[in-house]
Amino acid sequence: MTSASSSRVRVGIELPVHGVSFPQVRELARAAEDAGLDAVWVPDHLVPLRAGAAPPLECWTLLAALAGATARIRLGPLVLVLPLRDPGLLALQARTLATIAPGRLVLGVGLGGFTYRRAAESLGLATHDLAARGDALADALQRLRALLPADGEAVARPELWVGGRSRAALDAAARAADGWNCPFAAELEPRLRDLDAACASVGRDPRALARSVYALAAIAPTEDAARRRVGGAAAMAKLFGDVEREHVFGTPERAAERLRAFAALGVGEVALHLAGSHAERLETIALLGRAVLPLVG
Repeated sequence: MTSASSSRVRVGIELPVHGVSFPQVRELARAAEDAGLDAVWVPDHLVPLRAGAAPPLECWTLLAALAGATARIRLGPLVLVLPLRDPGLLALQARTLATIAPGRLVLGVGLGGFTYRRAAESLGLATHDLAARGDALADALQRLRALLPADGEAVARPELWVGGRSRAALDAAARAADGWNCPFAAELEPRLRDLDAACASVGRDPRALARSVYALAAIAPTEDAARRRVGGAAAMAKLFGDVEREHVFGTPERAAERLRAFAALGVGEVALHLAGSHAERLETIALLGRAVLPLVG
């Protein structure tokens, strides 16, 4: 993974996959590109978040469609559940997507989060505890890396990220990844220290491993308007922590201050989960491009 621009931290958005249509997701991705954002990310959710809901849009299929619908913006999964994916097949899929979106693919993988067990069971696959998945991660990551395009090939090698806060994820990132994503902004500082220690344990310069963080975002022209959007993100906040205190919240000035604080910790990229309706997400994207990014550099 290349490091962030020296002028500012990179800023991207997570695209929704639940309760949305493909035209809506495509509109958000194109709006992000037009606004000058750096990346769009797609979560790897294979089951609905609540019983009876419609199935989500599938990550890899959606990425392929978005690659053809955009021209400049970086894109990738945040992150693929590697225990549910065969590394050999995944490498072929990544090679193909890299030809559709040359130089734009970031391949993020991880151990699987709160939907892992339900997803595995729905696919008829055996489930494994976190320790077993962690033990298999290093080997799967090495196999995947060996099968991705090598330097000098006509197809550019995708950046390879590991996402996760477990010891296994941090160790695997230190050994074999280009970048690491912290999925919990509230835990960023201690996890960064753990990552530095993991790099030191394998003799790797910690500065060679780029760092990113996933954060909820409620950004609006006024703080009152931002608080109203937080109300629509209550379920996410329950999982990921208080939006106002621990994530990216408030006016453009306050949001930019938070992004600069992430950068001061050595974070080169922030992936934002936008609170609000589809229309509010579009408004936030425009606000990010117009009023937040100019304050971050």
